[in-house]
Amino acid sequence: IKTIKEHTDDLLRQYQILKSKYANILKKEEWKTLEDAIKYHDLGKLNSKFQNKLYEKLGYTGRLKEWITGEEVPHNFLSPFFIDTKKYKEKYGEKQTKLLVSSVYYHHSREQVPYNIEEVKQDLQEQIKSLPDFYQIDIQKVRASFNRYVLLPNEHLLQDSSYIKIKGLLNKIDYIASLDKVGVNIEEDTKEEGKGIKDKMISIIESKYSGNYREVQKYMKEHC
Repeated sequence: IKTIKEHTDDLLRQYQILKSKYANILKKEEWKTLEDAIKYHDLGKLNSKFQNKLYEKLGYTGRLKEWITGEEVPHNFLSPFFIDTKKYKEKYGEKQTKLLVSSVYYHHSREQVPYNIEEVKQDLQEQIKSLPDFYQIDIQKVRASFNRYVLLPNEHLLQDSSYIKIKGLLNKIDYIASLDKVGVNIEEDTKEEGKGIKDKMISIIESKYSGNYREVQKYMKEHC
């Protein structure tokens, strides 16, 4: 299990590989938004319920106090709380702010769970001390504009080509970064050691699952 920072660093490394090889697939401002989406996309995992699940899995005896009542809120719905939408809008504009927040909020397809915004603020405020200095976030300053960018999504934006590219690349980078520890990059020279990314992916699937494939793994092996 990696820390949020370690996983984010893996994503940023894959981001740099992609950007160096295909600089023209995104505009300058889109690359910036994608980079920021990477930095913020998993911060919702700081919530106490998610952390306590990890504590149990790792065999830790202690537990964090859980401020959010009810069922666990998927982390992608909580991550946008860390984005200073007012500050971001002042620097990059309304559309880029919507693209950033929406890409983070929808980077997983999960059913929305109702929650109390004050409980969320309290919970995340308790965990925020572990964040790197880069973020410089004060959860108590969560803006009313959060509702504007997240709770009332603009359907037109979700069909915008910039959103589709940024959100799609965020997912692609996120998926490949999960394989970072086995040396798979988002783009590789197919002539390197006679193996390309397809060969590596098949090798990983075979070694990890030893033939006990779920349907999605069967599909990946047959179509990657």
